Amino acid sequence: MAPPANRAGFTIGRARLAGGHAGDRERLSAAIDQVSLAAIGLSPRATLILRRFAAPRPLARGGASDSFVGSIETSLRERAAAARSGRAGDDLYFEDEDAIDLALVRLTLTSQGPLPAWAALLPAGGEPMARWRRTILTEPARLSPLVAHLVEAGQAAAWLMRFDPAEIASAETRILAAHGAPPIASASTGQNPAPRHERLPNPNVSRLAASIRHLRPEYPRNASTPAVDRLILIALVAERRPALLTASGFAEAMALPTAADPPVRPMAPVPSSRARAARNSVAISPVRRSAVQPDAPFAHMPEPIPIEIPSGTPPEPSLPTPAIATSPPPYAASDLPGAAEIETRFGGMFFLLNVFVALDLWGGFTRPRDGLPGLSPFELIGMLGRHWYGRAFADDPIDAAWRSIAGLGPGDRPGAHFAAPVWSVPAQWLAPWPNALALRRGPNHWHPAGFPWRDGARAGPAAQRRRRWTWALARYLDARLAVALGVEHAAAARDLVCLRPGRVAIEPDRITVRFALEDHPIALRLAGLDRDPGRLAGTTAALCFEFHA
Repeated sequence: MAPPANRAGFTIGRARLAGGHAGDRERLSAAIDQVSLAAIGLSPRATLILRRFAAPRPLARGGASDSFVGSIETSLRERAAAARSGRAGDDLYFEDEDAIDLALVRLTLTSQGPLPAWAALLPAGGEPMARWRRTILTEPARLSPLVAHLVEAGQAAAWLMRFDPAEIASAETRILAAHGAPPIASASTGQNPAPRHERLPNPNVSRLAASIRHLRPEYPRNASTPAVDRLILIALVAERRPALLTASGFAEAMALPTAADPPVRPMAPVPSSRARAARNSVAISPVRRSAVQPDAPFAHMPEPIPIEIPSGTPPEPSLPTPAIATSPPPYAASDLPGAAEIETRFGGMFFLLNVFVALDLWGGFTRPRDGLPGLSPFELIGMLGRHWYGRAFADDPIDAAWRSIAGLGPGDRPGAHFAAPVWSVPAQWLAPWPNALALRRGPNHWHPAGFPWRDGARAGPAAQRRRRWTWALARYLDARLAVALGVEHAAAARDLVCLRPGRVAIEPDRITVRFALEDHPIALRLAGLDRDPGRLAGTTAALCFEFHA
């Protein structure tokens, strides 16, 4: 008989009903409509392909069909579990579309014959290059993790070289644009570079090139055409440390020859869940992405504390020196596995991501291009934590956690690729103090709440500018948190937020920070600091908070 009408989630190529009579097709369609994907154990993104399936129970001639539907769900659940574990023979299970596309690429590159018959059953078609042209090369969010997996499998260059140079160039531009980075071709002056022996390497660009090299230990340069090589490297950066795409000098760093760079100890990057998915035909479960809250933090903060302008002026603190050395921490980023969980005294530091979004330092999921160039928000968490808490923060497991999440290599210094601007407080940041007046002492203008309004110091080396910027931001955050939480002393407000013991679970696409509900300050809830930030610009994972009794 003709197949029953298909619905979302089910595609039936051919159905045969033994001993069928008139009206059986409609009854079979009605029964199949009652089969639940949830009862089978399939996620909405999963695909289960069965070459042959026989219903364990007969279709009732009339009346209820519960036993027929239940037998189908039970049998499909068992078949899905067997396919997921690789024990199913001809049955195939794919967790999502990415797992399907990776499997199709693998079959295309390793087999000489036509694609298997199941490829023709796919709703989007089974021809791999057509699928890539239609839904992958034009979608950076899918392209980067898929390329990263193909690199791990040693198949990236062989596959991408099948596409036209114009398609490769377009895909590269789309990845860069998705992260707010300019096209590399237009980032340079357009003039012919000097011969290699006549060029002196820029130290900042050389350090950036070294950081990029940490992200591609398994992929040799010059493995294919220059255009394909560059697309692969850009995709790896986008997947493993996207903040580098907007760093000053990224185009120049990409052009540096590998042979001129000193050898480094490669770090073991954490592959994405989609990248790991196609090591077998069975993929791991996709992670849920936290919904981005529409309201900004501080939306329900108390009324601003009145500021009395003192008769004197606050003393200007001297330029701070780092409380700890900037050498690599006792934990290397590669020490944390792909799914790790740590216990920390500083779990509340992650609440600062909501502050960063409120201050427009980074955009949320709806604004993936907005962020500080060359800096991950997790890097800034580490820089502020070391500034505020010194050795106690550096010796805590959180110091390895944020480095791993931000994609830093063992020798990477936090913020090294961030060209810090001269500090000046934006007008909208001053809203909690509507009547305050600036005070001047030395080269700086000071706010009476205790933070520099403008930094009048002459520009110095990049590292010094970065320290001054971090110090000034830390002073501002102290004052802003005190107002938001209704706490008199800035240091007490900072500790109320940051010194929250918690457990941090790190997965490739998701970071979960768990706290005890019984001692969670209500002031943090009223200020909106404990909302799920989701995935911020310049990051590779969504962040969510959980509270347990």
